[in-house]
Parts: sequence; C-alpha cells; structure tokens
Amino acid sequence: MADELERLIDLDDNELYGMLGKALGPKDFGPGDVQAYARLGRAWFQQHAKDLQQMICQSGGARVLLDGGERYDRLVEAASVADAVATILDRDTVYIFSVLVAKMGLAAFCQVGA
Repeated sequence: MADELERLIDLDDNELYGMLGKALGPKDFGPGDVQAYARLGRAWFQQHAKDLQQMICQSGGARVLLDGGERYDRLVEAASVADAVATILDRDTVYIFSVLVAKMGLAAFCQVGA
C-alpha cells in the first residue's frame, strides 16, 4: 500500500481526479478525454465525500491523528484514510480517494460540513 500511495501523492489533483474518473466511469471515453475523466472523478468525489466523511473521521486511525495535536505528513494521513475505507471501495479507488483527502488535509476534510 505504501508504495502505491507514495506514487500517487506527488501527482497533481487534476491527474488524480482523472484517474478516479477513469477507474469509476464509462470506458467509452477516448484516451484523450483526460478532462472528461477529471470532471467525472471530481463529481464523484464531491458526491461521495460527505457519505464517507463520518466513517473516515471517526475511524481509530484518523482519531489518533486528529486528536494528537501533531502534524502528520500526507502519506500517513492517506494511509489512515485508506484503512478506513478499504472495505467499501475497490483498491484503486481507495488509494486515489485517500491521497485526495490527504492532499486536502485530514483535519480540513473532517471539518467540511461538520
């Protein structure tokens, strides 16, 4: 898991949303439809983030990070998110979603709409 998260953490958000859209969306987009996949991925993230927020933010790993008062790097946050959603999302989606949350910041993600 760590290798995959490390590989993804350095990608820009638009690339990550594109990968998310490609993993979740219709396969009839052409290979050049990067922006279409990115829009699809961003829409999916916005639509599902609220549903996943409570599960993630109340998980044991996230509580340790959020309540500890220390700053953690994005990789640690991504791993915590991945552990929390691993049972409900497929592997590729878990990693991409987790990195997007970590790049936003776990504390910021848990505050959105709280």
